[in-house]
Amino acid sequence: DATGVHFSYTEVENDLVDQARVAINEAAQAAGYSADNIDVLQGGPADTIVDMATQWNADLIVMGASNRSAVNRILLGSTARAVLNHSPCDVYLVGDS
Repeated sequence: DATGVHFSYTEVENDLVDQARVAINEAAQAAGYSADNIDVLQGGPADTIVDMATQWNADLIVMGASNRSAVNRILLGSTARAVLNHSPCDVYLVGDS
């Protein structure tokens, strides 16, 4: 382009995924876990969680659910709600209240 700057969303996306992999691997190793079975997946969170649970024939999905206010204690976030509504298996929600 006229500025001489070439921008690629794909390159930015790949860089972010690589950075996430490094951070996750370091955190797993620091906690004493193997990072062999850890991967970074892309896509909408609810759809990706449900798709992976289906692909892996999962028995249980464990996910966090924030409870910062009285309203949030009654209404789940959109990701948790979508996973609950479409999951092929049981879902265990862990709150932070």
